[in-house]
Amino acid sequence: MLLGSARAAERHVTPWGSDANIGSASAPFSEIRKALNVTAPDDTVIVADGSYKGFDAVGLGSTSTVTTTIAPGRNAVITTTTDRGINNPNNIVV
Repeated sequence: MLLGSARAAERHVTPWGSDANIGSASAPFSEIRKALNVTAPDDTVIVADGSYKGFDAVGLGSTSTVTTTIAPGRNAVITTTTDRGINNPNNIVV
């Protein structure tokens, strides 16, 4: 029996959410980058259909843990952004 083991969390993101929320299904974030900033290894970020700014997924997970980002629908769009402090033309940096 394992005592004190942490369970993986789900973080939810919707265009109508708020980054002041806690990222739950009923109180989602509005940006993927916010959800990634609060994830832990083995967490899952679930992205609803909508338009989102580009994001970085650098340093998440390891050889034994993974942070997963999924968009179950077919209409999650990542737009080009230049406000990340890195000079990279890609929408998603992994």
